[in-house]
Amino acid sequence: MFCIYILLFIFYYKDGDNMYETALDILKKINSHGFQSYIVGGYARDKYLGKVSNDIDICTDALVDDLVNMFDNVDTRFKKYGNVIVLENGYKY
Repeated sequence: MFCIYILLFIFYYKDGDNMYETALDILKKINSHGFQSYIVGGYARDKYLGKVSNDIDICTDALVDDLVNMFDNVDTRFKKYGNVIVLENGYKY
């Protein structure tokens, strides 16, 4: 099976704990729609090393159109690159 992976970039605007909790909510929502999603990249590395990180990347096999249908506020300007920005709880993902 061929999967297209979408990166959702989460930019830090509030404290890190709320950012992380919101990211987990996004993972749960994507997974509840039958897709896989994971926190990847620098945030996972920094968390392991005990460092503070200011962004979280999420990788999923959901397509851009799937994400648009899941979330109320999705910026698709970067759709041609396989990226979207989701606004959730005051954070940009």
